[in-house]
Amino acid sequence: MNFVNMISASPLENRLNLLSMVNVKYLVARSDLDWEGLRPVDFTSKEYPELKVYENTRRLPRAFWVPHCIVATTHRDFGRIMVNREFDPARLVVLERSPKDRPCQKPPGDDQGTGKVRLLNRGYDHLELESDAAAPGFLFLSESYYPGWRATVDGAPATIHRANYKFRALVLPAGRHRIQMEYRPVSFRLGAMVSGFTILICAGFLIKRWH
Repeated sequence: MNFVNMISASPLENRLNLLSMVNVKYLVARSDLDWEGLRPVDFTSKEYPELKVYENTRRLPRAFWVPHCIVATTHRDFGRIMVNREFDPARLVVLERSPKDRPCQKPPGDDQGTGKVRLLNRGYDHLELESDAAAPGFLFLSESYYPGWRATVDGAPATIHRANYKFRALVLPAGRHRIQMEYRPVSFRLGAMVSGFTILICAGFLIKRWH
């Protein structure tokens, strides 16, 4: 099941949760959508007069703080949890494994704590964010999980977890922190090593010839 199929398989009441999680601002439909959180937008089209546009007033930021986590070890588990109408992406992040530094536990009632995440800089191969939270939690980022990404929190290496099926999350301690993510795939590091080794060989050869 891919993420689009997951949304289609969700109850109507839960589809907006998943769309909000990935920062979807507008929805276009051929029929009326009577979903809580949608606001009709004044839109007319001569070519497609049947289309209706809605603004999603519940959409979440591209990056946001989440207080709790739960573990899903298979794709089916991810789908089962996330299509449930009780799933709230602003309160719960679904991970492949429980982090050692912030084990997944049953959420203690409504005690969620509070936290904010601010996106400072974003490029195709890097991200810089700032978090401020009253309690430990998680940074959820609605961008695809890929092993080539590396993260630091206040300069210290941090693990990027696969979250909510295909996105990214990492553990955040309480307080204010600076988070950086960079795309550094294995091929990039191997290329840099080979290039460096080649330069050393060429330099050694030139020095030998000079002598």
